[in-house]
Amino acid sequence: MKCIPLPNFPNEYQALYKETDTRSYELLREHYEIERELAEKLRNAPPQDRRRLYTQVYEELFCRVPHHPQLTRKNNEHALRCEALQQLEVIRPLLHPGCTVAEIGSGDCALAQTLAPFVRRVIALDVSPTIMHLPTPPPCNIVRIVFDGYSFPVPDNSIDLTLSNQLIEHLHPEDARAQLKELHRILTPGGKYLCITPHRLSGPHDISRYFDRCATGLHLKEYVISELVHLFRDVGFSSFRIILRVSRQRHILWPLLPVHVLEKFLLLLPRFMSVTLARRLPIGVFRVIRFVAVKHR
Repeated sequence: MKCIPLPNFPNEYQALYKETDTRSYELLREHYEIERELAEKLRNAPPQDRRRLYTQVYEELFCRVPHHPQLTRKNNEHALRCEALQQLEVIRPLLHPGCTVAEIGSGDCALAQTLAPFVRRVIALDVSPTIMHLPTPPPCNIVRIVFDGYSFPVPDNSIDLTLSNQLIEHLHPEDARAQLKELHRILTPGGKYLCITPHRLSGPHDISRYFDRCATGLHLKEYVISELVHLFRDVGFSSFRIILRVSRQRHILWPLLPVHVLEKFLLLLPRFMSVTLARRLPIGVFRVIRFVAVKHR
């Protein structure tokens, strides 16, 4: 899909920028140029090189963009805590006290630390040691692992729940499939994977949202639900649900079919109509997908 650049920071994106990012236009543009350059490295790299590139690319990003939100947000403990508690409300229906949870792309470990009192063990994995650095040691039932983005140093059938938030879109599509195979391997029979990712119809959702009509930054591929179903089914997952937000503190598991049908309808519409509806529909599933896949027993 050819990506058409937007006019130079038009009014509609100026409004979005004011709501979602407090940085100046110059800093946003700097971030965009650096991220697009690094994304091209990953997009064009052969598979054998990408294993080492993920860590290198994100370490370089955080070094060259010190004003990156993932770095600056670490200084706001209250905001981190509130965001983690909101995520906990989404995840809570999938938890039980004896379960072992693996969070892929755990970043600053805010969510891992929030989950720790509710489960037996949390394994937090990320490709960047910089973003995983914590000023104080985490609870004793959290294990932090820096990995290559592909292979999980975890035994077969040992994890009850894996989860990722804003991760799969950062992977090369070939690597997403390889990672899903690994996730399927480490899950117990009947284990679940909660994949939270932005919906392509309401995007782009990376830094390029201010400058392009599709993702050109480190969101290497933004998905629609039907693509996730196809991908997850190919690697062995057997059943799927969507988590819908019905109120600020209440989320429910919902059958996939009604949402799938509505998505097909939106995909048939002209782009400006589908984007507008995807951003405004009250159920929110076309802004953020909360996708639950189950490993066959």
